[in-house]
Order: sequence, then C-alpha cells, then structure tokens
Amino acid sequence: MEKIKSDYFGGISILRVLLTFEVILVHFWTNSEDYFILKPFNFLRKCAVPTFMLLSFFLTEKHICNPTWKKGINRIKRLGIPFVVWGGFNWLFLMLVEEVFKLELIDGLSALFWQLITGHAYHVNAPMWYIVSLMYLTVIYMVVFKICNKKAGLIIINGLLVLSLIFSTAG
Repeated sequence: MEKIKSDYFGGISILRVLLTFEVILVHFWTNSEDYFILKPFNFLRKCAVPTFMLLSFFLTEKHICNPTWKKGINRIKRLGIPFVVWGGFNWLFLMLVEEVFKLELIDGLSALFWQLITGHAYHVNAPMWYIVSLMYLTVIYMVVFKICNKKAGLIIINGLLVLSLIFSTAG
C-alpha cells in the first residue's frame, strides 16, 4: 500500500486550538484569583495573536518566498473581503443604533475610513486589527521577495522582525 504524502501538520492544529483558547482568555479573563485553574495558561496570553500571525505566514511560506502577484492578490482578497464586509456591517449597525437611540457611538464616515485603513476604529471593529496587519505584511513580503533572492529576502524579513520586536516592546 502506497503512503500518500500530506501537508497536514497535527501539531499546528493542536497549537491553533490552544491559541484560540488563549485569545479568548486575553479578551475575557481579568486574571483574578477566582480562576486559579486558568493560571497555567496565563503565560501564553500575550503571544497568542502574534503566534497566529506567524503560523499564517509559515503555512503560506511556499507561496510567499516564490511569489506571484496573483497569489499575493488572492491572499489579500481572502483576508480583505471578510474584513471589509464585517467592518462595514458593524459600522452600519452602529450607525443604525445611533439613529434609533439618538446616541453618539462612532464618528460617522471617518470611523469607517479609520477602520478600513488601520483595522481598529475604537467602536467599529477593534478586534480585526490583525487582518490589516496580515494584508500589509503580505504586501511587504511580496515586494521583498520579488525584488530580492530568497536568501536576501529572508535576511531583510528577519531584520524587520527584530526591529518590530524592539519597537513593540520599547514602550
């Protein structure tokens, strides 16, 4: 019987489940002593979303290091369509709530614009910031690996990684 080679990694699936749990903890657990059973999971909370982003690029590495514009545009579409639809739906819903209840929740069209450019207008759709980051990173990867060979591209990307870690932790 011939064994079929698969690109499936069981460890990544387990990691994704654990990280999903961690993201939920980040958003809903206040780290109080009442939930001592969750303490072992506390150490992964801050790295859950960055690890998801790293996994996203790991799983698409063969496409990113040998880029074609079509693959890059398709990836941006896969990320962008749900992002725009969800952000637009949420913005419309909040505008309706504002109108019906005479509240001021968001800042009109500027909130929608800010959401679509940065991924986090405060009341519109703050948790979707990482999708915009993935789209920007896809463009950066595509440009770097189109201009440079694989070795030089990996050096540049790793340099950008070090700089981003420094800037994100430099207060």
